[in-house]
Amino acid sequence: IRGHAVALLRKADALGQIPTPLDQVMTVSNLVLAGEIVLEPEMKKKLRQRFGDLVDRALDLILGSVRFDSRDVYLKPDLYWLKRRFVQAHEISHEMFPWQRDLYAFLDDKKRLRPDIHDKYERQANQGAIEILAQGDALRREADDSLLTFELLDQLAARFEISTQAITRRVVEESQHAVALAISYRGSVTGRLMPAHLYCSMSFEERFRWQTTGQAQATIHQLLKTTGRGHVLEPLIETDVHGRLVTLEIEELQ
Repeated sequence: IRGHAVALLRKADALGQIPTPLDQVMTVSNLVLAGEIVLEPEMKKKLRQRFGDLVDRALDLILGSVRFDSRDVYLKPDLYWLKRRFVQAHEISHEMFPWQRDLYAFLDDKKRLRPDIHDKYERQANQGAIEILAQGDALRREADDSLLTFELLDQLAARFEISTQAITRRVVEESQHAVALAISYRGSVTGRLMPAHLYCSMSFEERFRWQTTGQAQATIHQLLKTTGRGHVLEPLIETDVHGRLVTLEIEELQ
């Protein structure tokens, strides 16, 4: 996936241009932004007769779409600009992968794909989008050149025009340093912290096995509860796979 993204950036003369000039990439992909996603009145009428208001709800959930026959890309008009960039790069990625482009052109309808293949293609397009926006390995190299802090990640997010959450996950997973990231959301009804989503760099996971064993989840949850009460987090003492005690520095962002 990264190879295809870098090749496309190079073809668009956009490799090294930060933030990635998506319109430039669209041009060499022979894609055109065609406005918002709409249904022809007659089609919407037929769908409403069959599905009622579910048609409008379904349309509201669609953030972007690409038509391979007309080369048109449609984006939801009220998207936050950083989300809009990601969705635009996502739709470019569907065209960027020859196995997707050729199949969609043959089928002329995504709905005819098996659900598991559709989900796989969507995940590939998400990965393609971050590869395009992060300029392959460029983002990781910049992050690894400095001490990793949330302040640095905010700076990189502004420079690459990627959301802080997306850039943080990307940097952590790609970093050559031993780093981990835990993200937890509060339940909309209960207000309680949900189980954390954990992301680790390869070297961190090899040393501590947090994702493999799941044994750190209770510790992480307690740390997140502590930050919610306004307490200052102390360094965490952990035992690595070799039985050695290691001091882990912790930084929080709410």
